[in-house]
Amino acid sequence: MYNEEGNGRLYQSEGRKKMNNLFVERIKGLIEKIGVTQRDLAQDIGVTESTLSKYLKGERTPNRDVLLNIATALNTTSDYLLGLSDTDKETLNFNELKGILARNSKDLSAEQKTKLIEVIIKYR
Repeated sequence: MYNEEGNGRLYQSEGRKKMNNLFVERIKGLIEKIGVTQRDLAQDIGVTESTLSKYLKGERTPNRDVLLNIATALNTTSDYLLGLSDTDKETLNFNELKGILARNSKDLSAEQKTKLIEVIIKYR
């Protein structure tokens, strides 16, 4: 949440800062662990390198769809990235992958579905 100060500038609450820092740390850790480049990750999740860089600096927060794409590309869950779970899953199991596809299939184009499957296979 944001608190408005008298000068009109918005500041993050302490809780949001901690969550954001954890989010950034976890993404960076998984990038290093998997050995993927920021360029490849940006392409895999459908954002520019500049946008991904802003996520990694804590300057910007991804929307729900991008968050799910990041989690999928990094073989983890959005709960782990957001600090709602301390379990880093190295590999999502088949039922979880099926659930991700089922929940998002109506919102994904054929090209996006193909890309998601490629990402799953690439990071398996």
